[in-house]
Amino acid sequence: MRIPVVGAGLAGVTCARALAGQGHEVRILDKGRGLGGRLATRRIEGGQFDHGAIALPVADAGFSALLADLEEERAVARWTPLWSDSEQWVGLPGMSALVKALARGLEVETGRRVAGLERKRAGWFLSFEDGEGEGPFDLLLLAIPQPQALELLTPWPEWSAALSVAAMAPCWTGLFAFEEALPPGTGLQQDPASPIRRMLRDSAKPGRAGGLDCWVVQASSEWTAQNLEIEKEEAAALLLAAACEVWRADPGKPRYAAGHRWRYAFTAKPLGESHLFDASLGLGVCGDWCLGEEAEAAYRSGAALAQAVLSGDAG
Repeated sequence: MRIPVVGAGLAGVTCARALAGQGHEVRILDKGRGLGGRLATRRIEGGQFDHGAIALPVADAGFSALLADLEEERAVARWTPLWSDSEQWVGLPGMSALVKALARGLEVETGRRVAGLERKRAGWFLSFEDGEGEGPFDLLLLAIPQPQALELLTPWPEWSAALSVAAMAPCWTGLFAFEEALPPGTGLQQDPASPIRRMLRDSAKPGRAGGLDCWVVQASSEWTAQNLEIEKEEAAALLLAAACEVWRADPGKPRYAAGHRWRYAFTAKPLGESHLFDASLGLGVCGDWCLGEEAEAAYRSGAALAQAVLSGDAG
């Protein structure tokens, strides 16, 4: 079957990999410039930031086995962050490396934003933001954030109703790099009233190099929602001020400072099912928002949708 998978995050690549492994003609389409979705890495001179998912706690046996294989390829490493007693995983040299390794050998097109869908007797037809179109396709699989899937599926009210059960929350993220390192252990304690949801020294992860002391500061969903439309520079300044209160120190002017807004960062309310798939319509959706907040939920959702397609199970 000819199958486009819209979305090159962990869910989409997991799904596409399983289907391609069974001989289907699968193509991944993504509006972004690269792979990974929220498993994202921003690189600067002297450092880098995993500014989406900052580490991966894993409980699922299948995902654990997959990561163990990728560890042998030096695409991921085990790491125990200071805030946790449990071992987690990070990509090498950045979080996006995990998805890039999984996508190896797959057909991927970036910078391709799907603007519309049409279902005809011959199959699915896609229209893109640049005015081009493609089709027919035998199946259509969406592995994108719930609000984006909801927008594309507006012409199908039953799907809109089903997807509306879930909800996602935004997150402003601050990226800061300093010439001089803050003291070890800085930032472990924080005020519950702080706008900061989570923060960590990204340069402390395995395989990070460059010399700068790099920090990722994630705002709470509540604070982000209240400040959703402010400029990136203002968001960065506010989060740096909040971080200084947590650090109880003024590290001086950062060598690098930036704000990044994730409109659809976290799962506020999961769908409650691993995926949705209608074999007769040839349509399926998956994503972390189906099951939960962590990246592991994206893996499980993508794998479940692929299995449903391969078995012909309508779900």
